Amino acid sequence: MQQASSHRFHESLFHEDHIRGIVGETLRLEDAYILGKILGTVARHEDANHAIIGYDGRPSSQVLEKELARGLVTAGMKVMNIGLASPSMLWFLEDEMQPGLAIMIGGGSNIRGNNAQHNGFRIKMNGKIFASDDLKRIPKIGLTGNWRSLDGGTYIAGHADIAYTKRLLTSLNATNPNLSAIWCSNSALANVVFPQMLPSLNGMHHNITPAGDDTLDFMLKKTVIERQSAIGFGIDSYHEYLHMADDKGRVIDPDRILPVMLEYITDGTAIAGKKILLDITASRTIGRYLSNQGAMVEYFNGGHMLWHQKMLSGGYILGVNMDGHYYFESQQFYGSDDVFFAAFKMLEICNKFNPISAKIDTMPYSVISPIEHINIVQQTPLAYLDDMVEIVNQHQPEAEITREENYLMVKQEKDWYIILANQADNTLTMRAEAETRDNFNKIRSNMLNLLKQAEVIK
Repeated sequence: MQQASSHRFHESLFHEDHIRGIVGETLRLEDAYILGKILGTVARHEDANHAIIGYDGRPSSQVLEKELARGLVTAGMKVMNIGLASPSMLWFLEDEMQPGLAIMIGGGSNIRGNNAQHNGFRIKMNGKIFASDDLKRIPKIGLTGNWRSLDGGTYIAGHADIAYTKRLLTSLNATNPNLSAIWCSNSALANVVFPQMLPSLNGMHHNITPAGDDTLDFMLKKTVIERQSAIGFGIDSYHEYLHMADDKGRVIDPDRILPVMLEYITDGTAIAGKKILLDITASRTIGRYLSNQGAMVEYFNGGHMLWHQKMLSGGYILGVNMDGHYYFESQQFYGSDDVFFAAFKMLEICNKFNPISAKIDTMPYSVISPIEHINIVQQTPLAYLDDMVEIVNQHQPEAEITREENYLMVKQEKDWYIILANQADNTLTMRAEAETRDNFNKIRSNMLNLLKQAEVIK
């Protein structure tokens, strides 16, 4: 047994529920190696000596995996690399194998701009997410050098998609053999899983590969119309979020899909008492619609792992994040955001409600903006929010203001807009909703004027 010297991690790496940085700048290969040694030491102390690792499709992910695994093995851990995987695949295998330590390598899909340069780690230990105070311990252990090198560590390679796909197949019902669907993706994993799944569903399916994630929605709209498909799916390069286009070629926001998915999952039974988790930026009109049926609707603001933890512990039947993450209840689906399960459930839904556009159009109507993002360069996103509160109080005195840790929400009766500060990628995220087009124009104008007065935009 050997104790090592100290190591200093970049202070920006550690977030509330994950570790993330810019590869080669704030996140170095040595960091991954030392992280493996620290996590291995902590896991062994918690009587866990097996670990599984999955990674996304970023070029740096496999390199980080090698260094992380080397550190874990040095700490005496028995490590299985499950290879290219989505988070849902890793959490599925974690539940099946009970390894003690599960680590997903990937930057997440909510980073704007040069996404591939961002990478990091999401961690679970003994079935619980490794976050908040747990993550804060890592740089402290690094500085003290309080990790161990132990004999007995091993490393093997495995595959996630085979067992995961079998699990999906047991969860799906047959679809109409004449149902046509397309999927658009640059995800290598999607192009492995979809071909395995689609033949079993007996439909006519087409894979359209876009030039990049920025073209995903455009390709969805265009191809659904050209192929006269019942539905189209778009999956990002890192297989974390799902976009859907209906038979009219409209890309449908996740909050408008949720009531349809909920009706199908509950088989049309009453949803009174069912717990639903919605993104803080989701439609309040949809929220009221569900609440009026007796559902217990909660709006939530947090990262991927916090959503995962919330779903695992809170008894929610369904949750949606507006980036395109669909979370399913924990007993069957591990509280995971599962793009593939969501896609195939929507195929079943299209089989029942065909055309799907007609069913979506029965949902309550509001005028709502898409999610918008603005890059920040002058000061931190949080600093802008503090400035905005003063401006709203001065220029919109009749408005109801909610100021939480990382967002500002302004309401005028049932109309609202929200501005969130994203520290990880230095952006502001915005959305507005109103009951009528005139009201929407007014409240969006108020939001844009606020951004101008705060000198976010010109």
